[in-house]
Amino acid sequence: MPWGDRADFYLDAVADSRRTIAILSADDLWQAEQFHPADKRDYDQRPELEVYCCGELRKFRGWPCSTCGKGYCPICGNCQCQKQIASEVLCAGSCFMQYLPHLLDANGLCEECR
Repeated sequence: MPWGDRADFYLDAVADSRRTIAILSADDLWQAEQFHPADKRDYDQRPELEVYCCGELRKFRGWPCSTCGKGYCPICGNCQCQKQIASEVLCAGSCFMQYLPHLLDANGLCEECR
């Protein structure tokens, strides 16, 4: 660790007759629920974000999306603009535009194609 401090990390390793490969991670890549090291580290420069997604309010450290400025959900991996794009549907008319479902009529047409 920088500055001579000690910290706990997640570890996975494999070896053969010629080499040993080890992966150390500060994040729970393997979802080992028994062991969870401290989340805050002095050298971690990522901002602390708060996101309501996947039915829960979550606090975590990470870089926000450059488009919407919101954080990426640690469960589904989507930011606010990705969630909005995923909820859009294609207009059934000839414009080939995507809209939120409430902006289309019962036939799936946008205002321009009606």
